[in-house]
Amino acid sequence: MTGKLSLETAEVFDPLLQPSRYKGAYGGRGSGKSHFFAELVVRDHVDVLPGEPGVRTICVREVLKSLKESAKLLIEDKIKALGVGHLFEVPSRLQRSSGWRKPRMS
Repeated sequence: MTGKLSLETAEVFDPLLQPSRYKGAYGGRGSGKSHFFAELVVRDHVDVLPGEPGVRTICVREVLKSLKESAKLLIEDKIKALGVGHLFEVPSRLQRSSGWRKPRMS
């Protein structure tokens, strides 16, 4: 995957555009955090230079009931909206280890 993907970013997110091993944000609903991070993930994967190792990303959010409500769907939507679908292979479901068990809710 190669190329440069330019994104329009709200000024409030500018500090999160700086290189960092870990990035996170918190706050109320409707502030655009999920959309910002989904676009950032797509950009970071598209901007990998030839010969460099690929990028691995983990998205952590509150527990949701299904993949339809997850960050995965939003990232897939951003891949399509940004016109870079030809650069990605998206599995239809999440990858889990063989020892994964559904968490019990108390």
